[in-house]
Amino acid sequence: MTDEPVEIPIEDVLDLHPFRPNEIRDVTLEYLTVARERGLRQVRLIHGRGIGVQRANVQSLLETLD
Repeated sequence: MTDEPVEIPIEDVLDLHPFRPNEIRDVTLEYLTVARERGLRQVRLIHGRGIGVQRANVQSLLETLD
């Protein structure tokens, strides 16, 4: 695997499954920032199921945004 940047199409859905857990916060923040700049006002974040760790991480990030 490589640590080179990957370009993600900015749409109204972001599936977080392909990302490592330690990348979720940064990927989500960057995605939402660019989505807002492009005029998207709603983005669906797919964080998966399980014991809720990623959901909690995403919700924690969202609470810090205005």
